[in-house]
Amino acid sequence: MIILGNEGNKVIKNINKNFLANLITFSRITFIPFLMLSELQGKYAQSLMIILLICMSDIVDGMVARQAESSCKGGDIFDIVADFMVVLSVFVLWYLRQMVAVHIIFLILLSFISFGYSSFLKKKIIKNKIGQYAGAVCFSGITVIIFTRLYFKEMYIGIQNLVVVIISIYLIVSIIENIRIAIKQDFSHTN
Repeated sequence: MIILGNEGNKVIKNINKNFLANLITFSRITFIPFLMLSELQGKYAQSLMIILLICMSDIVDGMVARQAESSCKGGDIFDIVADFMVVLSVFVLWYLRQMVAVHIIFLILLSFISFGYSSFLKKKIIKNKIGQYAGAVCFSGITVIIFTRLYFKEMYIGIQNLVVVIISIYLIVSIIENIRIAIKQDFSHTN
């Protein structure tokens, strides 16, 4: 039996919490095929339940990671990649079903690429106050669209278009902020 001091026990608990946070994040990725299948089969109540589970997992993994009292760059990146995979999957499917215009896919990709350039290539995750909520904004928009399609069919198209415009504007502002931060980082490193 290994006896650890208080610091050792704290490290083990943090490792377990980081593992749990990453496991919860991974659950979002495992929900993608089920969400796609329910969308393809027109089971919109099921789609709504799955997207709500995805939203809850995003909230809970953040809470668990903060309780671990450590900033795990790998966990942060995994969280962002999971959010990106869910959002991109939904909007690509909706584009293929002619529900949304292709521009939203380009904005999602550009948002992720601009974040990736600023964070991954610079070896430091950027703290973009706007961009850090991009996943939440997209998840909320997806939820509103599915909910409206399920319960307010007569208003569905109008609300869907409004939500896509709001998400588009948010992503554009986030992309601009990512680019501004990247330029600022490049400028500060050359001086």
